[in-house]
Amino acid sequence: MDNSEEAINYFLEKVKAGKVIIRDLRGSLPFADDSFDKIVCNNTLYIIESKFYDAIIKEFWRILKKGGMIVLSNPIKSASPYKILLNHFKMVAKKNNTLFLMKELFVKLNYLVLLLYYNHRIKNKSRNKYHFFEIREQEEVLKRNNFNIKKTVMVYANQNILTVGIKK
Repeated sequence: MDNSEEAINYFLEKVKAGKVIIRDLRGSLPFADDSFDKIVCNNTLYIIESKFYDAIIKEFWRILKKGGMIVLSNPIKSASPYKILLNHFKMVAKKNNTLFLMKELFVKLNYLVLLLYYNHRIKNKSRNKYHFFEIREQEEVLKRNNFNIKKTVMVYANQNILTVGIKK
């Protein structure tokens, strides 16, 4: 599910059999109450105005089954995509030889260019539009909306916060 037709089309190029829904999270979701065991919301909330967070999380709560799990991940205030890339290639280099690393760079070049392009767009728009998270902020949003916090960890080379909550 995404509100960007461009993103949906890109996904469908990669996953032909994928089921997609174009939808903005700021409205109600087209699912019955208690429909899902798990929800994953990755790098999404930060591009939505924070005044909508409680309504979005309440909607997630509504469609999750009792005891269901939500996983949220969003960038921190000082996030850098370059640190994520550097960390990835350090891990590849540590596990493999130089030739493999060069192949990895070549194979992923188009993804690297896209990543840098979209992050540049995000940084240019983010001055007033995007909301980068403080360390415990996702926990607080989930707690306010009746989720128990299972854990919070730093991911993506410590550039994102990942919080796991359970529906009470």
